[in-house]
Amino acid sequence: MLRSAEEVAILVGAGNRWRRACNRAGRLATGWPALSNHSVLGRVFDALADYSDDDFDRLLALLTWTDANPSSDLYLRQLPIAGLDTKWIAGRSMVCTELLRSLRLAQGKLCEDYDLHALLGLKRPAPRIRVRLLCPTLRRHVGGLEDIELPVAQLAALDIAPRTVLIVENLDTGLALPDMAGTVAVMRLGAAVKLVAELPWIARADCLYWGDIDTFGFEILHRARCVVPHLRSVLMDSTTLLEYRSLWVNEQTQATGLELPLLTIEEREMFDGLRANRWGENLRLEQERLPWTMAMNVLFAATGSVGTA
Repeated sequence: MLRSAEEVAILVGAGNRWRRACNRAGRLATGWPALSNHSVLGRVFDALADYSDDDFDRLLALLTWTDANPSSDLYLRQLPIAGLDTKWIAGRSMVCTELLRSLRLAQGKLCEDYDLHALLGLKRPAPRIRVRLLCPTLRRHVGGLEDIELPVAQLAALDIAPRTVLIVENLDTGLALPDMAGTVAVMRLGAAVKLVAELPWIARADCLYWGDIDTFGFEILHRARCVVPHLRSVLMDSTTLLEYRSLWVNEQTQATGLELPLLTIEEREMFDGLRANRWGENLRLEQERLPWTMAMNVLFAATGSVGTA
């Protein structure tokens, strides 16, 4: 007969881990009574059982400092906690997030944001966007620079007025694009595609979106159109899909969002067809698989450029 959890731990050879975890859970509960018998202690059991003494002391120091400085607005690198650096936190972000979120909720300080920066009251690194200026005339406005990655606010301040903005999800595709008159390519935004709303020169340009023909491609297109209503999709139609069926691959996980009201009728039919496996089970056609010359001819026509693929 086993009369306690400790006896179970001893039986399976984990007695020392159990006692260490219990001792450290007690220290957490002493410092933060709201964590006493809290379910989060079970979720971070491995950390309580296996952290070195120095690492556990650093964890306590982080919680203590955050309580005293809930909105420091510092960068992670600036935390004035001995022995604690960005790599230490990155390697233990799950444990820190679990404890801080549970503590805030138990204290009645509701926090729906799982982001560790928000829970620590720290300043997030500024989001960045990478673009290529495909037009020689536009490049002259920025000292000849062609491939640029900047914080959004700095990119918004560039003195450029592109005629066309082409949003491409695949970085390699974006890097391979040839010169196109009056065109700027915005690359690899993914779910952060709404950041383009902060670029004033986007609103004045003809905007194109070229993504994969899969459910996530249309979901990202919808997100982009939320902030760029005049956005047009290219190479994401049924003609392209069916012409290159030999290049289809499998989309292992499909997008779950069903309400995408900003898709056009044709785009919605494509999205619904992919979801319903109309042409095949969970299929996708990645943009990087399309024949390059064909794709460039379509883009030249869509941007009003004359060029050579």
